[in-house]
Amino acid sequence: GAAAAPHAAALVAALQDRDPGVRYWCITALGKLGAAAAEHKDVLMEALRDADANVRVAAVQTIRHVCPDALPGVVETLTAALSDRDEEAAFRAAAVEALHSPGDAVG
Repeated sequence: GAAAAPHAAALVAALQDRDPGVRYWCITALGKLGAAAAEHKDVLMEALRDADANVRVAAVQTIRHVCPDALPGVVETLTAALSDRDEEAAFRAAAVEALHSPGDAVG
């Protein structure tokens, strides 16, 4: 709720960290905040293009959890991941899950 909003803003700010582990845990924590994180869906969508596959996986899972209505906007990114043999298997698996059952809560 409203009490989580300042935490969401702090987590979003920390997504600029150079350490992919920090970015991963920020995205994961945003997923735990639920509706408070939904207003940051643009940042979550941007995280789908992160250089680190674990961050991208966390972004897919968090989008599915807090703003599944945003998934149609990333279908192209997710389907491209499926045909990219160089893409990390974990991200490809997350893409399949998101495309197969977009509204399922995760995390």
